[in-house]
Amino acid sequence: MRLSWQCPVCFGQIDTKNKSKMLTCPFCGALLIADSAEKKFYLVKKKKDWYFFSKKYLGEYNGYIRFGEYEDFYFYSDDKWYLVKNGEKYVMNGNKIDELEIEGMKEIEKGKVSYIWGHTPIIALPETKLVTLQSNEEICKLTNKNAYLFTKV
Repeated sequence: MRLSWQCPVCFGQIDTKNKSKMLTCPFCGALLIADSAEKKFYLVKKKKDWYFFSKKYLGEYNGYIRFGEYEDFYFYSDDKWYLVKNGEKYVMNGNKIDELEIEGMKEIEKGKVSYIWGHTPIIALPETKLVTLQSNEEICKLTNKNAYLFTKV
């Protein structure tokens, strides 16, 4: 019998205290989407198998996404998600933002997601485009389906 919060590939028990939306299994490297309402993970599949990533040392960070020539590092602290970009910390404000909030922001990065490790507060699947927009105090991460806003701390 499968327990809640087990990897659907290797059945390893995975910690979910940080409320991540996407993660790699720390045991087998499978890419998973977390469904907190159902308390389970969904395997992100390719055409004939699933996405698998080798371990990456993250130090103090919980998650990592490489897209194009760019990198994002994420960490979870005091019930909040943070993005670290060029040595600056940004706290996540949510993923329900409208076009007016990103109007006037400048595109600073764009690329296809190629590598994911650990826990992340955003869903950015492999081979999809991830765009970073920035204003003076905010960063917006745009995926195909969502916009995630972070404010400088």
